[in-house]
Amino acid sequence: GIKNYTVGEEWPVPKDPCRVARCEKDGNTLAIVHHQTECDPCPYDTTIRELPKEGECCGKCKTVACIGEEGFKVPFGDRSLSKKKPCYYVKCVPSSKEPGYELKYEHVKCVENLVEGCPEEYIKSDGCCDYCDTNRTTIVPPTVPPAECFPIPISQPSSLNMFIVEHPVHGYCTNERPIRGLSKCLGSCLEADPVFLSDKFESTCTCCKPSASKEIQVQLDCNDGETITVPFNNPTECKCSTCVDPSKCEK
Repeated sequence: GIKNYTVGEEWPVPKDPCRVARCEKDGNTLAIVHHQTECDPCPYDTTIRELPKEGECCGKCKTVACIGEEGFKVPFGDRSLSKKKPCYYVKCVPSSKEPGYELKYEHVKCVENLVEGCPEEYIKSDGCCDYCDTNRTTIVPPTVPPAECFPIPISQPSSLNMFIVEHPVHGYCTNERPIRGLSKCLGSCLEADPVFLSDKFESTCTCCKPSASKEIQVQLDCNDGETITVPFNNPTECKCSTCVDPSKCEK
């Protein structure tokens, strides 16, 4: 049957959850006027509005990020070294309490055997853990270099942005987080004295290079927010091999 509405009364428009009909009076005339429903903004910068379900106009607000220690948004699952609590990781995790997230702190666990086989001159500490610092630009090289060629661990701080890839779809991708377990070949190899032959000097030199490796997968974060995985042959054994350019040895 026909339903009568009073002035000011509203009712939903069939098949359009974002519109309501209202009985309004204009002078002596009554009319049915349709009004668009406006969705209120979500209450926090860390929330987004989900797509509405069938029959809904406005989707629910969903928390997807935290406000980190430095005041910037970080996505759920992001973990980094805390700048406020030394030797702790800080991780963004969801919470059932307002505002829907929390920063969870976890004590740094030092990697076992990280300095095993590392020359004493290269053992450093980041304030939490000892590690083998192979970044030769940040330390004074030892007076007597290692006499052998062997794989040496790459410290986690030195592994940051070690991999940079220009992807055809996702743009520049790099590892913005440290990677555990990387290594490189380090040591000194013999260089023969140059010999004058056929009107020119001939020299033989060898360089410390990988002789065996294990392929690992490295995750890289890209400019567009996507994550890609690239393979890397991580050295497991090293030996002195002929240099690519026989005219000079790599230092």
